[in-house]
Amino acid sequence: MNDLYANELRLYMNLFQPSVKLVKVFRKGSRLRRVYDRLQTPLDRLIALSATDPHIHREKIEALQHLRRQLDPFALSKIIDLKLSNIWSLAHYRPELPKKNTDPLKGISPVEKQVLRAIANLQGIRVYVRARKEAPLVEVKHG
Repeated sequence: MNDLYANELRLYMNLFQPSVKLVKVFRKGSRLRRVYDRLQTPLDRLIALSATDPHIHREKIEALQHLRRQLDPFALSKIIDLKLSNIWSLAHYRPELPKKNTDPLKGISPVEKQVLRAIANLQGIRVYVRARKEAPLVEVKHG
């Protein structure tokens, strides 16, 4: 995940993905009005800011512009999707747990089970038993 954030996602979001920024908020009656700037990538905002701020290094901006011209946003997006699918496959990995004993007649001894089955076979009736006081009724199967 750190590799994704440090490389492809950082480049994609800063060089190609435009976003809006909140410029100001003011109250109009009982409602708040929000005014947003136009859609721009973070690099475009930096370029616009560099025209007015002398402290921003022009060489770094030119290097970023050159990097943006060299990169393919569709290839970056494809790499991001592959890395995300790998992360999701790791996130959804569940080790195989041992199966719990799901025998509804767990609280009944083998002799009692054998007797109840014999009664069901001989009489030709359905026999229901409750293994514990709070347990539901369970049918004793033939054989």
